Amino acid sequence: MEGQPIDMSGFDTLADFGDRQICKEVDKWSHAHHESPHGVSITWHWIWARDPEGGVTWAFRLVCGGEVDVHGLTSGPGAHGESVPCPGHTEAWPSTAYWWVDDRHRGYSQNHGGLGHHDNGFWHYRFYNPQAGNVRAQLSGMCI
Repeated sequence: MEGQPIDMSGFDTLADFGDRQICKEVDKWSHAHHESPHGVSITWHWIWARDPEGGVTWAFRLVCGGEVDVHGLTSGPGAHGESVPCPGHTEAWPSTAYWWVDDRHRGYSQNHGGLGHHDNGFWHYRFYNPQAGNVRAQLSGMCI
């Protein structure tokens, strides 16, 4: 397996928001794999994730969606939200969904999303953007 351990601080709730663009960070040192499970284009990386509490390390696939826009005063992205399915026969690891947003301090709130049938990915995640302007975002999660 490739890569190096990364601290996954911030990956502790069902859809946390943060300003770390984790997919771009990992892309600098880990080979990107491209697939389209269930017809959805994703990029994934083998990573070693370190639990910030106990120092335990696990091997995961970090799955990354594309960058999307969520318009102001709406829930989005789009009517169906953003989905990042797990590649191969892997399952979504609960509590690892993560939204990178280009303006973290706007008071976003998740209003839809789940692990899908047989926990096979992160499906139809949407959040509310309470500001008038658009925000750029990217959904990611970990599969085992």
